[in-house]
Amino acid sequence: MTTECSKNDIDRAWQYHKEADTLFHSRLTSFVTSQSFLVTGYMVSFSIPNTFPVWYSILLRALVAVLAMGYSASFFAVCNYLYLGMQELKHKYLYKDPIYETYYFHRHTSEGPRGEGKLGHIIPRWLPLGTLLFWFLVLCLELWRIAHT
Repeated sequence: MTTECSKNDIDRAWQYHKEADTLFHSRLTSFVTSQSFLVTGYMVSFSIPNTFPVWYSILLRALVAVLAMGYSASFFAVCNYLYLGMQELKHKYLYKDPIYETYYFHRHTSEGPRGEGKLGHIIPRWLPLGTLLFWFLVLCLELWRIAHT
C-alpha cells in the first residue's frame, strides 16, 4: 500500500537527504584521511631508534591499533545511523518522486531494472568493518610480538 506524498513533502525530504549526504561524505573523507594517518603512524613506529627499549615500539603500535579500532567502530555506528535514515527517506518519500523513480529504477537493456543491490552498503558498512578487522589483526600481531619478546 503506497500513500501519496505532497510535492512539499518530497521537496523537504530531498533537502534532508541532500544535507545528510553531504554530512556523510564529509565524515567519509575524514575517516579515510584519519585511517591513512594512523597507518603512517603505525609504520613510522618501526623506525624508533634503538636507544628505546624494544617493547616501546611494540606498545606504541598496539596503542595506534586500539585507537584505529575505536575510530572504525565509532565511524560505523555514526555513519550507519545516518545511512539508514537516508534509506528511510528514499523509501518513504523519494521513490514516490516520478523523476527520481525513473532515474533510479531505469531499465538497462541487458540487466533489467536497477534496484538497491548490495553495492550501496560497501562504504557505510563494509569499509569501517574492514578497517576494524585490519586493525584487530594488527593488534593481534603486536600482542603476539609482546608475548615473544
